[in-house]
Amino acid sequence: MKKQSFKMPKKIKAAEARIKFGEVIDTARYAHNQYLVTKAGKPMVVILGIEDYKDMIDMIDTMAEQLDPKFQEELKTSRKEYEEKKVGTIEDIYKTLRRKEKYLA
Repeated sequence: MKKQSFKMPKKIKAAEARIKFGEVIDTARYAHNQYLVTKAGKPMVVILGIEDYKDMIDMIDTMAEQLDPKFQEELKTSRKEYEEKKVGTIEDIYKTLRRKEKYLA
């Protein structure tokens, strides 16, 4: 996931958004503009490009995982195992995989 900084969306009236809809969706998709569509001065909907939406969902999922007590406990255990050298290196993993490939061949 690329680092995405979410900025405040640009306000646009619903009537203007309707007239400029093609431009709005193009700039949302390609220029990463985000729009807050208002009607009678009240916020109604947000328009953002699909990649920005996916990034936002990924970020929310990651934050939810990090707040999960089970995840925090697993992370603490992993750190402890790493510090106690109970885990191997990536090279160890590759060696194990190569041995298994030879065994299965």
